[in-house]
Amino acid sequence: MTALDKNTVHDTLGTLLEMARRDQDAIHAAVEQLKYSQRTLDQMTRQLPGEMAQRVDKSLQNSVDGAANKLASHFSEANVQADLAAATYQRASKHVVIKITLAALGITAIAAASIVAVTWILAPTNADIQALREERDELKRQITFLERKGGRSDVTMCKLDEKTGKSRMCAKIDSSFKGVWEGGYLIIANKD
Repeated sequence: MTALDKNTVHDTLGTLLEMARRDQDAIHAAVEQLKYSQRTLDQMTRQLPGEMAQRVDKSLQNSVDGAANKLASHFSEANVQADLAAATYQRASKHVVIKITLAALGITAIAAASIVAVTWILAPTNADIQALREERDELKRQITFLERKGGRSDVTMCKLDEKTGKSRMCAKIDSSFKGVWEGGYLIIANKD
């Protein structure tokens, strides 16, 4: 090996050695930085549960307070609505009693007017009643006259035609009397 080659090898080895020392220093600094980061991370990890718990507690407290306020607001609004509904119900109940009373009175008035109208139309007048009384009295007089003259007879309805169903009043005739009296009358048999 020549002196030039030796110098070149020495220079190269020196450069490599210096580079290796710089790299070792950089690695050492990186390892120290990693150790520092590890210690910081460990410390933060130890503090994290306490801080997280505090943050969670605070966040939870804020959420609970917000929910409670919202719920209280809803209850307040519901109470206001309930008070309005109760007042409306009370006003309506007063009006319902009046409406039902008026409806009942109206129906009663219509029913009474209907009864009066039907009675007015269907009931006989005083003149009709008087005429019926006079007819009744006349019929009583005739019945009395007939009973005194032996007019208690066997009277019924006799069918004249089976097809048409026509019928007339007929009386049982006493066949022991012969002859025809004035006007074509026959003697009617007395009822036994």
